[in-house]
Amino acid sequence: LGPTVGDTFRGWHQDEVGRYNSVVSNSKAMAGKMLHAYEESLERAKSISLLAEARKDIINMGLEAAYRERMKQMYEAVKRRLDYQVALQNARKDFERTNMINWITDQVKKSITPKQEQDTLQTCLNQLRQIASQSR
Repeated sequence: LGPTVGDTFRGWHQDEVGRYNSVVSNSKAMAGKMLHAYEESLERAKSISLLAEARKDIINMGLEAAYRERMKQMYEAVKRRLDYQVALQNARKDFERTNMINWITDQVKKSITPKQEQDTLQTCLNQLRQIASQSR
């Protein structure tokens, strides 16, 4: 009976050890898969932070482009206003100069009497006669 019982217990013991080993190997395989999944999730988490940083950079670049566009519009508006003021001042100066010249000319014409005009005309004619007689 001893060898039969020993063989039975040995078979039973080997079955138990085999089941234990299969449970341990299955647990190791499951732990390996879980570790691999955890490492993948860590990589995804890193890429999410990089993606968020890239989004922030894109938003900041858009804001800077909008700021530069508004600055350009403001510059152009101020330049238009200043150009208008320069043109207005130039037109005012031209108007004043023209009116001053016309006023002075009119006043000079008014101040010349008919006798002065006759005397000046007579003097010019005499000078022309002298020049004509000298050139003959």
